[in-house]
Amino acid sequence: MVAEQESKPSSGLTWVTWVFVVLFFIAAGTGYYLFTQQQHRNDILQQAIEQANGKVTNLSEQLRASNLQQESLRQEAEFANRTNTTQKQQLSEFEQKLSELRKERDRLETVNREQLNALTDRKRQLDLALSNVNSANSKVEEYQQQLAALQNKLAATQQKLQALSGELTAKQASLVELSSIEDQYHAAREQLALQQAQNEDYTATISQLEDQLQREGKAMDQLERKLNRISNEKESLVTKLRDGTTVIKLPEKILFASGSAELNAKGEKTLRLVAEALSSFPDHMISIQGHTDGRAITSRLRDHYPSNWELSSARASAAVRVLLDAGLDRSKLQAVGYADTRPLVDEKNDDDRANNRRIEIYLVPVPASTREFENMEGN
Repeated sequence: MVAEQESKPSSGLTWVTWVFVVLFFIAAGTGYYLFTQQQHRNDILQQAIEQANGKVTNLSEQLRASNLQQESLRQEAEFANRTNTTQKQQLSEFEQKLSELRKERDRLETVNREQLNALTDRKRQLDLALSNVNSANSKVEEYQQQLAALQNKLAATQQKLQALSGELTAKQASLVELSSIEDQYHAAREQLALQQAQNEDYTATISQLEDQLQREGKAMDQLERKLNRISNEKESLVTKLRDGTTVIKLPEKILFASGSAELNAKGEKTLRLVAEALSSFPDHMISIQGHTDGRAITSRLRDHYPSNWELSSARASAAVRVLLDAGLDRSKLQAVGYADTRPLVDEKNDDDRANNRRIEIYLVPVPASTREFENMEGN
């Protein structure tokens, strides 16, 4: 009984133990299950946190990119504003310049019209002067041809005179045999005397021409020596052309100041010496021609001389006035301005330009003695 009693408590302890074991395993399983579920939830939560962090990172990058883009747009807007302001300023400046250019265009058009009118008037004057020169040249050629014809006639007359002298000799020889032709002999003598008188008139006229040429040559030689002393020029200032025209060159430096048409004291003295020499040329047309260099008139002088045409013409006119005051025949004088259209040399330096600035005096022969030949021929 005692053994049975002792065995009963042992069975009760075993049952409790198994209950505790079972409960322990249930609790352990439950705890493991709960731990596993919690771990799984933690993993899911960790993944969600990582995804959230990734999204936050992406959003931060997008926000940074957006900020950068906004900053770039702000800078572009500021640049556009500055550019717009600059363009507005430039537009205002361009409009102002355009207005000034329009005013300058209007002024230049006015100046061009005035210069065109002046050039048109000058062209008419030059055409008239050229017509006068051509007319004078044609008259010179005509007189020279007439002189040559008269010289030929003089030679023919002299031949006739020699023939008449031969006939007279023959008639004198026949007087011994034919006294009845005495009247014819006297008639022949009278005709011979008439031919001799005409021959003497021709010879006297030719002698007068030779004397005139000698006086003209002497006057030109004296003038050239005086001009060379005044100007100290190395080249000759007096030139004789093949057609008989004499050209007197007067450099600017002995007549005028640069850009001026007012004669200086040395220039007036020089022109009076020229006038004294020109008085030995009563049968010549005298053309005073002004020449300038190729440089344009400066703005300081443009009010007085709009171009080189006016300056060259004014200088030629000033020279003519001195010659008129010296007593030369006004009907034999003319003033012409050629500006820079007839340079002596190509202008490469200041010396070349100074060589082209000059007054030239042309002496064109117009032999009035031709009229005397014509009158004698008519007699």
